[in-house]
Amino acid sequence: MKENKKSMVVSLALVCIILSYSICVQIKTIKNINLTVAETNTDNDLRNQVLKWREKYENKYREFEDTEKKLKKIRETSTKDNESAVRYRTRNKK
Repeated sequence: MKENKKSMVVSLALVCIILSYSICVQIKTIKNINLTVAETNTDNDLRNQVLKWREKYENKYREFEDTEKKLKKIRETSTKDNESAVRYRTRNKK
């Protein structure tokens, strides 16, 4: 009977060790999966932020170009007006 009890204790100990090892492996696997998912979510979030900022940049750049065109027209108009005024003044002085 003592031998039977010893073999049961040894068997039970082996089963406990195997279960403990399996649980550790399972926990490690779950942590790795969670890290991978978290990294993927972080990558996706960063990608989305970059796309939003790029869109904002492109919109502001278009606004800048439009403003530059308006400014160029205003400069051309004021230069023409200034040239006309200078010609008018030179004609009147004679």
